[in-house]
Amino acid sequence: MEHKLLFEEGYWKASGFYYTEKGQPHQVEGQVRIYHEDDLWINDGVMKVVGQESVEIRNRYEIIPWDEGKELTTWISVNPSLGVLEGTFTVVGDCILSEYRAEEGQFSGSEVLIQTASDRYLNRGVLVYKGKEKLSSWAVELIRTEGPRY
Repeated sequence: MEHKLLFEEGYWKASGFYYTEKGQPHQVEGQVRIYHEDDLWINDGVMKVVGQESVEIRNRYEIIPWDEGKELTTWISVNPSLGVLEGTFTVVGDCILSEYRAEEGQFSGSEVLIQTASDRYLNRGVLVYKGKEKLSSWAVELIRTEGPRY
């Protein structure tokens, strides 16, 4: 099965849970839009806490497209709360792994996208402060959709 997420333009519905630094779960829903420009792929996403729609998490990744035959590429994201994040995406079989670090070095994290079907992925990740304190984590499912929700 070839990867669709990131590699093809489209919309993905997201739903699952966001966990606070103390593990308190909050149900979230959102959307990811993938689109490709000449030398840049964009992953633009928003997640909203169910019942508290004013609480939202936004990310816009600018991804350098994979070179042919390569498994790893780089990305940059400007996060309103964390600043500039720099990371990598690595394809490993049915997974896309990501590691990242804030430009200032105080925040880091990792996530995995596990392909369960051609149009479905499980996303699991964690954000860490100064390498030793969990700030948040998440467990979300992404399902490809026909168009925008928000």
